[in-house]
Amino acid sequence: MLMPDGRLDRGKLARIIFADPVARARLNAITHPRIRERMATEMALRGSRPGLLIVDIPLLYENDRSDTVESVIVVWVDAKTQLRRLTERDGLTPDEARQRIAAQMPLDEKRARADLVVDNSGSRENTRRQVEVIYRRFAPIA
Repeated sequence: MLMPDGRLDRGKLARIIFADPVARARLNAITHPRIRERMATEMALRGSRPGLLIVDIPLLYENDRSDTVESVIVVWVDAKTQLRRLTERDGLTPDEARQRIAAQMPLDEKRARADLVVDNSGSRENTRRQVEVIYRRFAPIA
């Protein structure tokens, strides 16, 4: 999994774990405890700091972690756009992109469970405006 310079070959790892649920579960068993520990530390420190703490948890619902946050914001996009963006951004084949999408809960289901939703199917400016509205809702008044 390592490249000659010692860095992780993320592409190679992704091809393996998204094609093999057993390998994905093994990787999750290795990484998730450390990730949860780090998140717990950051969240505990948050109580003594001003401002917001936003955590990006792609498998929030899949790992039954929604009770660890105050609010859930889901960034949603329609399935066709999601597939197109994933293939364009990561250079994946449509089948590889579908494999990755299938490894997570469908965005429509996450959207239905979320407290707030950012519709990312439009322009960047439209997405930015939605994020700003949500930020103002939670940001302390300065």
